[in-house]
Amino acid sequence: MRAEIVQLIKYDQFNYAEYFPDSKRAVHSDASFATMSDKYIVIAKQSKKASTWKGYQKMIRNYWKPIFEHYPLASITTGMIREAITDSGLAELSAKTFNNAMTPLRGIFELGIEYEYIAKNPCRKIKAQKWQSPPPDPVDPDEIPLILNAVRPDWLPYFQVAFGTGMRTGEMLALRWSDIDWNQGLIKVERGYAAHETDTTKTHKYRFVELNELSLTGLKAQKTHTFLADGLVFTINDEQIVSDKPPRLIWDAALKKAGIRHRKAYCTRHTFASIALSNGISPYEVSKQMGNSVNILMKHYAKWMKRDDSGVASMFSASKSASNKKKSSRK
Repeated sequence: MRAEIVQLIKYDQFNYAEYFPDSKRAVHSDASFATMSDKYIVIAKQSKKASTWKGYQKMIRNYWKPIFEHYPLASITTGMIREAITDSGLAELSAKTFNNAMTPLRGIFELGIEYEYIAKNPCRKIKAQKWQSPPPDPVDPDEIPLILNAVRPDWLPYFQVAFGTGMRTGEMLALRWSDIDWNQGLIKVERGYAAHETDTTKTHKYRFVELNELSLTGLKAQKTHTFLADGLVFTINDEQIVSDKPPRLIWDAALKKAGIRHRKAYCTRHTFASIALSNGISPYEVSKQMGNSVNILMKHYAKWMKRDDSGVASMFSASKSASNKKKSSRK
């Protein structure tokens, strides 16, 4: 029996309760994987943003429930999970997708430990895969006018505000006219829209975004369309834009029309950060504007950093551009 147990331990298939059912250390439970995964999602809804727990739900539904749904939680071993990774096709996908799928699976077994249904997490030996997120790919400042000239006219204000503020897509979709302080030249960003729900911002903190010439131009142009409704700033046929697909399609068409290399529509945010830092705005001010920590900002955008005394309000200023051209011509 000892040799048999040693062999099972070697392949991480040893179930203590099967061999020592009368031991106080043995954990017995008929709780199924499906039951515990449902409990996990209920708890996640209480503490996670909608986009996060819905992502967990999707991963469980696509990769784990089809294989483990009717299994008792205590019967699932590390070996079974490794086989499931291969059988589900997860092993062939990107490292990011793999890690995203493993996160809720680990959470389900951790919850099982809390409920004392199992004694250990069978995922503990399955390590997260290393992956590197793609670096920011902003458009060049000279390309911004070309893109804006190519954008469909009814979407021009949206992209003027996106370039001019660096706001996230979800924050743009949730922006309301009541969030704008025209006298102070500020936007109070306190909500985002994702997974068909309005929620707090990504960081769960509100911030004030300083307006500049470009973003003010966009907001003033948009006033003629939605201001009197006193609701959302950007809508389609007076209805909320419920995903990033509509702006993404408009963006892709504009790049193609302008003959500019393709980037994701989210690069308006990267473009704001790169221009702000290259204009000499301090990382602290840029991080406040974007709602990131200074460390995160510098991790992604340090190569664009330049020292100057300008502020966010001076960005995209026609007078400043003219001044810069004069300086260049003198050189």
